[in-house]
Amino acid sequence: MGIFSENRYEWFTTQIACCSDSIVVVPISLQSYFQAEDFIIKVFESTELQTVCVSRMTLGVVLELRSR
Repeated sequence: MGIFSENRYEWFTTQIACCSDSIVVVPISLQSYFQAEDFIIKVFESTELQTVCVSRMTLGVVLELRSR
């Protein structure tokens, strides 16, 4: 499970829930939002993410990348 968001309490809860079910969490730095979108795509592809938790701030970026 990927987490692509600014720091929030909800993401801590998500990480604890994932760990309790042996799900690997891949944090995607919000700084990459301000860098090239190619970096974000590379992270998604190299980790083979199936699920990504996002915030309102990063939702548009993920949807745009998905449509490519």
